[in-house]
Amino acid sequence: MQTLNDDDGRAVDVVLDAHEAGKTPGNGGAGNELRCPPAPPDMRQRVASAGRLLQVLANMPAEDPPPSLLSATLRFVEQRGAAPPAPQPDDWSAAYHLSPLV
Repeated sequence: MQTLNDDDGRAVDVVLDAHEAGKTPGNGGAGNELRCPPAPPDMRQRVASAGRLLQVLANMPAEDPPPSLLSATLRFVEQRGAAPPAPQPDDWSAAYHLSPLV
C-alpha cells in the first residue's frame, strides 16, 4: 500500500483548501483560482494529481461504514495512547497558509 509523503499531503491540503473556497489551486492568474505563491514544478504536478485523484473519489458511490467502525476506532485510539506532538509546518506549507481539516 502506498502512503502520502509530506509533499503529497501538502498538495492534498492545497486542493481541499481551494475546494472549500470554491476555487481551483493556482497562482492567482484567473479569477477562480486560489491565490498561492509560485510553487516548484514538481509541487504543481502533485497538486494537479491530487486534484484528479480527489475528483475520482468524489465520483465514486459512497457506502455506509460498517457497524463496527466506531468501536474499532476507539479501540485503536486507546491502544495507541497519547499521540506525539504534531510536526510544525515548514516554510512551504506556511507560505500557503494551510489549515488543518476539521
